[in-house]
Amino acid sequence: MKVCGFVVVRNEMAISLVIFFLLVAGTLKRTSGSMQDFGALSIVSLLMFGVLLLAGYLAKVITPPLPASVNRLFFPALGLIVVYVMGLISGGITSSALTIVSQLSLLMIFFFAMVTIKWSGSALQIFAIGSSVFVFCNLLFWIHAGGPALFSSYMAHKNSLGGFLFGLFFFIFSAFFYSRGPTRFFWYMAIIAGIFLLYATNSRASWLASLVVLTTFFLWSVITKTAIRFKLFFFGIVCLLVVVTLVYPYMARVEELDRFRELVQLYTGSALFTGRDRLWPVLLDIISMHPFIGHGSGALPRDFMPTTLSAHNIYLQIALQVGLLGLFLFIFFFYRLWTLFWEARHDPVVRLSAAYLVGIMIHQLFDISLTQNNMSLGMLQWLILAIGVGRAVGGYNCSPPENIRQRKPFFWFDNFSSEK
Repeated sequence: MKVCGFVVVRNEMAISLVIFFLLVAGTLKRTSGSMQDFGALSIVSLLMFGVLLLAGYLAKVITPPLPASVNRLFFPALGLIVVYVMGLISGGITSSALTIVSQLSLLMIFFFAMVTIKWSGSALQIFAIGSSVFVFCNLLFWIHAGGPALFSSYMAHKNSLGGFLFGLFFFIFSAFFYSRGPTRFFWYMAIIAGIFLLYATNSRASWLASLVVLTTFFLWSVITKTAIRFKLFFFGIVCLLVVVTLVYPYMARVEELDRFRELVQLYTGSALFTGRDRLWPVLLDIISMHPFIGHGSGALPRDFMPTTLSAHNIYLQIALQVGLLGLFLFIFFFYRLWTLFWEARHDPVVRLSAAYLVGIMIHQLFDISLTQNNMSLGMLQWLILAIGVGRAVGGYNCSPPENIRQRKPFFWFDNFSSEK
């Protein structure tokens, strides 16, 4: 039996089922009830699974090795962890600092562990079906509750549900784009239900990120026309992140935007800035005091001002903690990830994962879940990126699209891989 691409971890169907269950169960940590402990246990279990999986790979229990191209990601990731460990020493060893460094390290381990899994169409199918069930159940819950605005379901905050739905759309859209016949109608209904649900959350960061993903996906042929254009697009996104971070909070002082702010308040039910216009300028001033190495891995806005909020911007949060050095390594990791996607840019799953990388970068302008705090959402986002990497280095794009029409079980969608 010859497999298209490399296979590292088999039994991916069972593994996918376990991972999806633990991801959803981990969202219970974001509740305000007695199920928080079960949610925390699920998160720890999934992280430990990642540790064991990566340990098995490093011990050569899992073979064959990943391609050398994955090393492009390993070194900036390790560098970021080292910088955070150094920040732990220089800034003082506190409980919050230990938590932040541990969360970052475990999430990076989880990411690389997920890269070792063979993400075939069958494995992704498990996530697509589970994601649809999650959407339909929560939509029924929303309808039963009378269709309230700012819907958060069983979670404590609407942004937690919105961010999780944003991630689950990856699997539903994968199924939708590459299904045929009656199955496409099922995925179409799941997408419609998800859109209604996402709108009900009023999670504007998730709205924006979803729009960015769709735009990037449908402009993919333009973005990837040349290697130079492909790289320039990434640098353009980075420039956008810088501009938004520096300019967005000061827009509150522009009187000409008063009418726009009123419209945003009227149609979304929330203020345009939600306090970021007061928080971010202060954080920028604090960062400027120690711009290169930061204030320590455990540094939080509450250490410098009377607030219980995070920075609500992962780039400011990282710069506050480990300075521009840590921020550079973080962005450099994303750049390496982006260039790795180029190698399999014709694989539709890689294409969607790359679009999600851009969407996640935009989403993190208003959140810090990728490295801190909301671990269930962070793991979901890292999983999406790991799937793209796994397929990019695994050669899943080598099967012809004609294979789509050769098999049509009810829930099957093209995995762009074949066995000979």
